[in-house]
Amino acid sequence: MSTLKKSAKSGQRIHRERSQPEHRAHLGVLEKKKDYILRARDYNEKKRKLRFLRRKALDRNPDEFHYHMVRSELRVNLLWKSLICLVFVWVFALKIDGVHHDITPEPDEDTKLQKKLSNIQDLKYLRHRLNVENKKIEKLKATLHLADMNAFKSTHTIFVDDDAQAKNFDLVKYFDTKEELLDRTYNRPSVSTLGSETILTKVSKANVMEVEQERHFRYNELLKRMERAMELKVAVEKLEVRKNIAESKGKQLKPKKVIAKGEPMKARVFEWVYERKK
Repeated sequence: MSTLKKSAKSGQRIHRERSQPEHRAHLGVLEKKKDYILRARDYNEKKRKLRFLRRKALDRNPDEFHYHMVRSELRVNLLWKSLICLVFVWVFALKIDGVHHDITPEPDEDTKLQKKLSNIQDLKYLRHRLNVENKKIEKLKATLHLADMNAFKSTHTIFVDDDAQAKNFDLVKYFDTKEELLDRTYNRPSVSTLGSETILTKVSKANVMEVEQERHFRYNELLKRMERAMELKVAVEKLEVRKNIAESKGKQLKPKKVIAKGEPMKARVFEWVYERKK
């Protein structure tokens, strides 16, 4: 019996779905019912969301708290009026515009390095690194003629007997050197030294350039290490303040108020008060 049913179906006409009309072929395949169902569900879902948002906007309290209020403020417009009396008097009337303007945030008091080293447990490690940097700085200063690259020029005070001698004083004659070498305080050769053949034959222009480059490199290294040491010092001071505040809980010695706010290169300053218990 089943064989007869199968053979009967083989003679049936093949079912074909209706295609898109020729004048609408540019719009693509003809939409079927399953496509319409998906489109209708999406449309009704969007319609429901819009109805919900519209109702929420109508029921909203204009004085309701919003987090943007923390970072915004109402500004005041100054409207000036002139009153004519015996003299001109300027009166300023205050008027709030009713618009919330963003408040400029306060600058962060911690640098990126200080944020990474904000754990109190890093205090001993920071002190160790600060001591290491200070020792390296002292070693570099010992090898260089100048202590700091950005320091002011050193002054050499020379005492004379009277004003006439001071007026006719000659630096070139006093230091026994050339005029272009007067600013070279760290290494000022004399005329006799410059005239010796041993110095001229041994020192060449390439050697002088090499020494200058090495000296410049050393000064750059010294400057970077001094900046790093300063930042480590500030980080240590900030961690010490945080540690003192944490240890003051439950004790008589407590911070009363902030005297100076913290900055990227300056720790906070607190006023501590000691209350004696009778």
